[in-house]
Amino acid sequence: MYLDWDSLPASLQAELRRLGEPVSRRGKVSAPLLRDTILALCQGRYLGLRVLAQALDRDSDDLRKRALMPMLQEGSLQPAFSAANSPKQAYTSASSST
Repeated sequence: MYLDWDSLPASLQAELRRLGEPVSRRGKVSAPLLRDTILALCQGRYLGLRVLAQALDRDSDDLRKRALMPMLQEGSLQPAFSAANSPKQAYTSASSST
């Protein structure tokens, strides 16, 4: 589980930046592009809100409200903990959870 960008290995930071580029290099993006990029970032690993916001170059509160919460409700993302407001909450793509 990765919760803090600064504690990530440089190789993982580089990978997450590369995966986040379709969103991070643009100001405004379509909802499907944002969703697909989040799913790619969360594939096979749990990422916290701050890590996702950094990889996507987005405001964390806006990202949570506009993308993560709807994705959780529809089941495309799975939370690490059942308590939505857990300070250690992280997310994984539903297809990657076991």
